[in-house]
Amino acid sequence: MTETLIKTKYRIILPEHKTLSETEVKEVEWPSRPGYDLIKGLVEINLFNGAWTEHVSVWSDFDGDEKYRALDMFVDENGLMKQLPRNEVATTEYRRACLAGKTVVPPPSDPELLNFIVGPAVLFERRVWF
Repeated sequence: MTETLIKTKYRIILPEHKTLSETEVKEVEWPSRPGYDLIKGLVEINLFNGAWTEHVSVWSDFDGDEKYRALDMFVDENGLMKQLPRNEVATTEYRRACLAGKTVVPPPSDPELLNFIVGPAVLFERRVWF
């Protein structure tokens, strides 16, 4: 029996983007649980070949509708070592859960005390990492 494929949108967030709405949205048909190999293949193509894929959980409103939910984002694990530029839009997505009190870590007095994202990022409209 073949699993039904689900159309899944994703955003490619580049350091030069100023807002989430200006990022490129693409779509792929995937199983409900795509698995590591499918995710890695898609993310590495969009993050440039040779990137080590790192999963990041985020609290996002993928479509800008202010209906925030837990989503999956992937970044280059070695972005800091490669000295990739800071990605403000991806950093905002990454930090939102902590700053909104959705994590076990209390929000810091200064958001800059939290980690930040560098280089390109790929944000999915649904959970794909299980």
